[in-house]
Amino acid sequence: NTQNQVSSSSVNVVYEWTMLPLPNKTKRFVKCSIGEKYMLFIIEDNNNKHRLYSIGDNTSFSCGLGEGVPKAKSVSLCKHCENLEFKEIYARNVASAAITTSGKLYLFGINPIEVNECPTLYDFNGDVIVDDVAICNTHMVVLVREKVDGVYRRKVYAGGNNEHAACGKNGKIHEIDFFSNNDEAVPIKIKVGY
Repeated sequence: NTQNQVSSSSVNVVYEWTMLPLPNKTKRFVKCSIGEKYMLFIIEDNNNKHRLYSIGDNTSFSCGLGEGVPKAKSVSLCKHCENLEFKEIYARNVASAAITTSGKLYLFGINPIEVNECPTLYDFNGDVIVDDVAICNTHMVVLVREKVDGVYRRKVYAGGNNEHAACGKNGKIHEIDFFSNNDEAVPIKIKVGY
């Protein structure tokens, strides 16, 4: 453990740094994403598979540990993900998302589309490969490749609260029409900022 002290004229705070131990039968941390009171990890196991883990406050299901587990005090494997491999993770406030190595999107926590106690596959109803996600409390954007007439085309989908027209439409994830017929206009990376 290492301590750092931060002081100002009215506040004196001591932060303690702790090394997180790897779970049994794992080799290394591959990726980390930090939410409001939790963290998501992709951890490589002894079979070189990239698995989804979490630690922290699960009261909003952000850790993906299911109902009845209010907090993960150690790095824990997310529920229903034991046989899945992941390439990307996204923790934002209490909304969580993860993309498998095969390009499938899993949502959990209190996300803009629904509330999921553990990672749940989002079904795009078609041959879709998810490449990137930007997620926040009220809406999300998903960058995909969708098979149309035998050819994969890049598309942008959005969903969530549309109070300020952030999604183009309200509710479930849908294609953003602006990008529909213009492959050059489709971004290759997306990011939430505020």
